[in-house]
Amino acid sequence: MVSRLTVAVLLGLSVLQGLTALPTKRAGQCTPFKGNFGESSNWSAQEKKPNLYENSENGLKFNLIRPKEYTKKYDKDEKAYYNSAVGSGPTFVYDADVQYGRLSASIKAPAVGGAVTALIFKSTDGDEIDFELIASPDNTQTNYYWGKKVETGKNGKKHTGSISDDYHTYTIDWSPTSIKWYIDGKQVREQTAEKTKINGQERYPTSPSQIQIGLWDGSGVAGTSAWAQGPIEWSDKEVSAYVKDITVECPY
Repeated sequence: MVSRLTVAVLLGLSVLQGLTALPTKRAGQCTPFKGNFGESSNWSAQEKKPNLYENSENGLKFNLIRPKEYTKKYDKDEKAYYNSAVGSGPTFVYDADVQYGRLSASIKAPAVGGAVTALIFKSTDGDEIDFELIASPDNTQTNYYWGKKVETGKNGKKHTGSISDDYHTYTIDWSPTSIKWYIDGKQVREQTAEKTKINGQERYPTSPSQIQIGLWDGSGVAGTSAWAQGPIEWSDKEVSAYVKDITVECPY
């Protein structure tokens, strides 16, 4: 029997633990955008709590706010530590659903294990395509889910390389026939729709999806905490990500 920890280590858990898809203002195939948060009404914050985000010279600063109280605990079954309470972080949402398109953002992620910075296409029916950035040691994880049968532990891939030393540009290119993931202009992965076929059925994301960019605390469940390389060891240092130069393109 595969443990929850094993599943968590194999893939990102945004579909289970992190960011949730909510209805957007408009539904459509694709609406182009180029710019930064705060320069357009196309983006809105899901959370209205103070101090979760702020403008800076280096783009919008996402802050993960420490919980008022928490206890570090150990799960004997998972053989992993976790925190009894999690920090609060921001999620920004594009105001139109996108069915196929190219999403790109320059991100400097926090160098803190347990903090997860995410760039996501996510539909209300379970389809999802994502980048998740995890530190200590730094790595990025790419993933996709087919909403009609969400299979955890199957479609995730890990890519080593720094996420926190400087800005890096992450791009998801989603077309009717393939998904391509890029880091700093270099393709790191491709998944074709054809190769997802089982018994003639493509298990491939096709639903109009919300675009989300967020920072969340993965420390609250032992399995997720182990996957996120946490739990967060809270101290006086900041747990922050910087995001700028966002583009949504519509080539399909």
